[in-house]
Amino acid sequence: MEILVLLADGQSLFGLAKEVLMGILAIINGILAMIATITIWKSYLLTGFKIAMTALVVVPVVGVLVYWIWGRKKVAQHS
Repeated sequence: MEILVLLADGQSLFGLAKEVLMGILAIINGILAMIATITIWKSYLLTGFKIAMTALVVVPVVGVLVYWIWGRKKVAQHS
């Protein structure tokens, strides 16, 4: 009944189908944008985690190397 009323108001069946399809397309576009945002966020989080883990390994190793090269001489000089 509502379709007949819409058609009687001058809107064609093609126009109605076009509006429905455009609405569905907008919803799908929103869903895909949300999925892309989550994917990008996860990749940034993973990159940050890798950098943090690298820093947790590299900083102590560099500290020990600096001590063995430079720090032992300073300790020996002051003792």
